[in-house]
Amino acid sequence: MLKKILCSQRGAVLLLAAVVLPAMLGFGALAIDIGMLYKSKTELSAAADAAALAGAQELPKKPGQAEAVAQDYASRNGKPGDQVTVTVAADNRSLEVDIKRVVPLYLANIFAKNSSLVAEKSKAQVSVAASVPWIVPFVIPKTQVFDHVNTFTMRIPDPNKPYGQYEFDYMNVGIENTDFATYIKYLKYGYQKTFKVGDSVKYLGPSSGGKESVDAFFDRTMRDANSDYTKAEGGQPRVMLIPVVEAMLPRTTPSGTPMKIIGFVGFFLETVYKGSYGKTYYAKGKFLKDLNVGSGQTSADATIDFGVRTIQLVR
Repeated sequence: MLKKILCSQRGAVLLLAAVVLPAMLGFGALAIDIGMLYKSKTELSAAADAAALAGAQELPKKPGQAEAVAQDYASRNGKPGDQVTVTVAADNRSLEVDIKRVVPLYLANIFAKNSSLVAEKSKAQVSVAASVPWIVPFVIPKTQVFDHVNTFTMRIPDPNKPYGQYEFDYMNVGIENTDFATYIKYLKYGYQKTFKVGDSVKYLGPSSGGKESVDAFFDRTMRDANSDYTKAEGGQPRVMLIPVVEAMLPRTTPSGTPMKIIGFVGFFLETVYKGSYGKTYYAKGKFLKDLNVGSGQTSADATIDFGVRTIQLVR
């Protein structure tokens, strides 16, 4: 009797195993393949984002280069066999990267499916800059004419405007609480922290032609081999990122008076003439149009468009 019962139990276990084991293997296979698909999706998403941001650095001026850079980034951050499509918008203001990958399903082919297609898209858009790093410690008013063709002269104040309509005055400002040596360093290299529209800077004083300041401008030209403003790029020493404020303040304005930033403009230093420090100093250059300074906050507000562009990922 006992022997008959044991034989019956063994049979039941075998029967149960025959039914359950394939299901367990199927669920295990599904879990492994889902993990592989998720990993591929994550990789493609990162590759598409990196490619879109890298390519958009060349927009809007170099759409062909933008496409090539995005393709290169996607290839280097993806895997052999990935299908990459890069599309630059007709207005050269945005770029989309579409990456597809066929992922083999090594275990789930139990269910008659040997592979699955995974796809990710990313779009980077170039718009009006609402934030930039590396600003210089002076500001200019929005009433200034930002002509992108003519050469402008930075000057010490002169009511007779000896250089004609194509000149501009500026106001020195404080960035945090710094001493004069640090101020000069920011004048030479810019301030690393990112500033955005709506932030405030503090009035220090009117423009001047002091030796240290003039030498700082001159130093920028000496550190930059590119003297062609049409080839200007963000990060070059000759390119100064200048905050724009509502208006010039009187020269008698108390130091420390806050001024709100309403936008940013790029100025390319072509020539610095030292002359007689504080008297006949001037610097010549051009305001830059469509200067792409890389990733940052963007704005759709055309009233704060002074020519500087930043990039944001948009889905």
